[in-house]
This record gives sequence, C-alpha cells and structure tokens, in this order.
Amino acid sequence: MSVQNNPAAKEAAQSPGDGGPFFHVGDRKGHVEPHGEDLTAAQILERVGLDPEKYRLYNEHGGQVGDEIPLTSTVHVKPGDHFRAMLKGTDYSAGMRV
Repeated sequence: MSVQNNPAAKEAAQSPGDGGPFFHVGDRKGHVEPHGEDLTAAQILERVGLDPEKYRLYNEHGGQVGDEIPLTSTVHVKPGDHFRAMLKGTDYSAGMRV
C-alpha cells in the first residue's frame, strides 16, 4: 500500500514533530519535498549522512531489498520511500534480493 493510500504511513512520513516529510535509508531519515523530488542515488546517501564513495544504494519494498541504484541515476523520491545502503565490498546475500 502506498503512503498516499495509507493514512498512518502518510502521517508518520510527514510528522511535524520530526520536521518531516522524510524518506528512509535503513534507520536514517532524509528530508524530501512533500510532493517528492528528483535526486541522484549519491544525493540520497548524502542527505542521510552517508558517503557515496563508501556505500551502494538499493530500493527496498516491503522489507525486501531490490536492485542497486547507480550513484548517477535519478530517482523520484517521495515521503515514506525506503532504501537500503550497504558498504561497498560487502558480500550481498542472494537471500536478500527481491
């Protein structure tokens, strides 16, 4: 269910007490415009305080890790979106893939 169709998720993504709206990379939060914005994978990592030279970024859906997003690729990031970051050189288990 998307954030737009889930009132609880929408409220959590835009919680005024936290200065929302947010997207998530693991347990880190990054600010994003309420209607979303286009960011490169490198910008997504930087917004949550991770060095793009040291980390790779992946889509996450329902707790499952999807495909790697190349650092120069642009993604339309919306409040409530989830990503996973992994250190470069980490053995990426096939069991985590979608």
